[in-house]
Amino acid sequence: MYTGFTTKYPVNRPLDPPEREESLPRSTRGEANEHASLVRYNSTYIEMVDRAFKMRGAIATLLVTPAFLFFLFVAISILFDPFHIYNYVLSAFIMAGTIFFWHNFFRREFFSNTYYPIRFNRKNRTIYVYRSKWAGGLLTLPWESVYFHIGHGKSMDSLRDVRGEVMDGDIIKDTFAVGQFLGSNDSVRELWEFIRRYMDEGPDKLPGTQITLSVAPTWKNAYIMSAARTGILSDTIRSIFMPLIGLTTLTRYLVMKSCKPPVWPAEIEAACAIEPNDPYRLPEPDYIGQFSETDPHFEAKMSRLKEQQDKRAQRQRDEK
Repeated sequence: MYTGFTTKYPVNRPLDPPEREESLPRSTRGEANEHASLVRYNSTYIEMVDRAFKMRGAIATLLVTPAFLFFLFVAISILFDPFHIYNYVLSAFIMAGTIFFWHNFFRREFFSNTYYPIRFNRKNRTIYVYRSKWAGGLLTLPWESVYFHIGHGKSMDSLRDVRGEVMDGDIIKDTFAVGQFLGSNDSVRELWEFIRRYMDEGPDKLPGTQITLSVAPTWKNAYIMSAARTGILSDTIRSIFMPLIGLTTLTRYLVMKSCKPPVWPAEIEAACAIEPNDPYRLPEPDYIGQFSETDPHFEAKMSRLKEQQDKRAQRQRDEK
């Protein structure tokens, strides 16, 4: 679940057989679906979340945070109580535990960024990958230079993602993943087709697209994401898990409120400038699912979007 977030991708190695066999095609193939990964959409670029976004503030955080705070409290107590300093074994254990929890999880989860976006600019054919310094920092890559394939989770092989490899000949030099992690190869192919179609064919080839994901650090978004992670559709069964959902809602909210939104360098923002009155620029929801089909104004919004797209297509035909 946290591959690439708390553990690094293995690099300086050749592609393994599944990575070669499960390459993602650069030609049209199948349905396109953004699978709740999209956060920005316009004529210039699309922006998607990182694969760890879904699990921020989840059960792992709920378990690790109290452990870290306990170790931290005891470590501070030892420093201010000379009696305990003489118990070298206990002191060393507590200090090591504090450093371990901080270095391997806590500092990446809290006080970092709310999400780590991947931006695809179709006009200059460039991919921008926003990452922490620990993960390798910012990547700027030509669209055609990246090798994409179906990625597998490290600890949970059943999880899948769109994985990008930066190659130097036959050797992987860097790795990143795009969008939410998914549960099947078909879903990954649909997400990839959404990206590929936007980059190679343009936004007019993705009619009806809406942004369903919100990255705003609010209580409502924290609850919706925490409830959605249970994967339970029945309200009756979900009510049984409400104590757990409530606790992970709290931890996700605290994680997101402690973090700051990503800020792209000025030169990247300049390269990704959006045209005034861009007809393909989509509204960004205040909460997850605001623009879904359950929205009573969904049909009206879709009608307006189609009208804008038709006008844009007509202008392009007239110019030809």
